[in-house]
Amino acid sequence: HSASGRMLQAGSLCSPELSAHYECERPIWKLTRLILILAAGWVHTAGAVTLETVLQTTLEKNPAIQEAKSGLEQAVGQRLVFRSVVLPRAEVGVPAGVQGGHRAGESGIKGFAIGRGNLTQTLFNAGLPSSLRRGDIEVLIAQQQLNVAVVEQLHAARLAFYTALYTRSLESVREEQRQRLRENVATQKNRYEAGLVNRGAFASATVQASELDPQIESTHRWYLDAQLKLAEAMGINPAAKASLPEAETARSISRCVT
Repeated sequence: HSASGRMLQAGSLCSPELSAHYECERPIWKLTRLILILAAGWVHTAGAVTLETVLQTTLEKNPAIQEAKSGLEQAVGQRLVFRSVVLPRAEVGVPAGVQGGHRAGESGIKGFAIGRGNLTQTLFNAGLPSSLRRGDIEVLIAQQQLNVAVVEQLHAARLAFYTALYTRSLESVREEQRQRLRENVATQKNRYEAGLVNRGAFASATVQASELDPQIESTHRWYLDAQLKLAEAMGINPAAKASLPEAETARSISRCVT
């Protein structure tokens, strides 16, 4: 009998229970693959952040920006203290006591109280202009410091974000190159063992594949450094065992989700 005849005969010998078992396994395997794909997409997008999210988080949680905001609030409070010199000062007092003894037309012990008030307004003070000017200058300096901190930290966050995108793409490209070179090494090895090429072709392919290893390691370290700088800009503590942010474009995240 031919091979096709034997396969047909073997297929006809299969029991209906076995065929039904295979038919039942097919939808289960498809469902399992779908779950794995969705889980992989969720893991990929769980730590992914867009540039908009990075900038917003940097404004809210960056330590340098938070410190500059605290300095501005302190300067505003100090200005209120300096300006309190020009505010009027009011005092209210109520002396009270007990009066005893006997006088004509009065008898027994009586209490008494006297209300008094005092309002003071500064009309001239040599230190008043300098006090007001100092409060305004301190607020102005604190505002400028906050503006500088916001610009610097947002620039650092944006630079780290794009650096992470670039280095990860570069690492992916080099990984694909290494995979193709490894396949070429395997092909040259098979051809060498078959006597189709000399040993030099196989050695050359091996050297080319090994030359990419340090480049990929360097690119990966560069990517991790960009991730660390991005986490610092966003106010994430790497020592707290928190996952480092993964830079992603909004289009990539939407593609992974869909």
